[in-house]
Amino acid sequence: MSPWSYMAHDQLWNIIPATASVNSSRSNILPSQTNYLDEFCNLQYDAFYFHLQQGNHKIIEDFNIMLSHRDYKLMSREHFVEKLSQEINNNSRIAVNIGFKSSYVYR
Repeated sequence: MSPWSYMAHDQLWNIIPATASVNSSRSNILPSQTNYLDEFCNLQYDAFYFHLQQGNHKIIEDFNIMLSHRDYKLMSREHFVEKLSQEINNNSRIAVNIGFKSSYVYR
């Protein structure tokens, strides 16, 4: 969700699958949270639990610090989405405060 030039990592919780043309049109602008955040967080939840069920623990390590939950299998979708939304909101707020533009919507 945040530009590479701000986050400088490729952890799963910050990646939106997009074509090259969409990604380049967005450049360093933060995506509109109003338009994309809920759907993005729910997609992340589905991917997270898929990998959890498959035993792909290396892939879900990106979420460990952010979620700080003892038993992921007992975590509700609502709790996951709330935690991920908080992390994205915090990072977006910092990015905007240091000069990144926000509210990108693909047209």
